[in-house]
Amino acid sequence: MYQPLNLYYSSIEPVTGQDIHSPAGLHPCGLYHQTCTNLLCCTLCHVLLTLSAGLHHVQNAYKDLGLNIKTTDFNMMCKDLGIQGLYPCALSLSGIDAHSGLDMYTWALLCLEHKCGCIFTFEGAMCRHLHAHYVVNVS
Repeated sequence: MYQPLNLYYSSIEPVTGQDIHSPAGLHPCGLYHQTCTNLLCCTLCHVLLTLSAGLHHVQNAYKDLGLNIKTTDFNMMCKDLGIQGLYPCALSLSGIDAHSGLDMYTWALLCLEHKCGCIFTFEGAMCRHLHAHYVVNVS
């Protein structure tokens, strides 16, 4: 059945290209606009963020930077850029070019339970997903 994943971590390779932009308002936040997905991209973590996750990510992950960003200003700027509130379906990304600004995980964990298709880069995230969605205990 399910076996422990033994502290799995994915290998990564940075991706560069023309589909990443740095609007003046996002640059002080440490965020890019990833134009293929219309999502935010963290300049330090190289992860995609939705509209609701973007400001929260910057304020919590980088508390030491002391960024003072008003939520209303941030939301208005993101709305003007067309930043999306949802991630694209993982299955819609299969077989397309990699998106710029992100780290490309060359090895990752794919959930095949009920043809789920969710991808995880850390063992803990996969275990939490399995437990939350399929009530599977993985130890």
